[in-house]
Amino acid sequence: MLKKVLIFHFFILVLRVLYVLFRDIDLSPEEAQYWLWSKFLDLSYYSKPPLIAYLNFLSTSILGDTEIGVRINAIILGFFIAIITYVFSKELFK
Repeated sequence: MLKKVLIFHFFILVLRVLYVLFRDIDLSPEEAQYWLWSKFLDLSYYSKPPLIAYLNFLSTSILGDTEIGVRINAIILGFFIAIITYVFSKELFK
């Protein structure tokens, strides 16, 4: 069953990446703020811990200053959170 869930969520991951690549959607103000943080790394920020800036720095270093470079973190983390939630729920309700 886990294999089917992984395949399904991987399919959703691919669809989300394609949606970001081929739709012309501007960055939201929060996404732009997090991207700006990644240009000026620090140990902490006014309202958030620094991990989001570090992840954006890593992804934009690899993919460039593009929309997919900024948004890929949310897509990948959403994939892993869905899988982890499934595994924990399956264990909890055995």
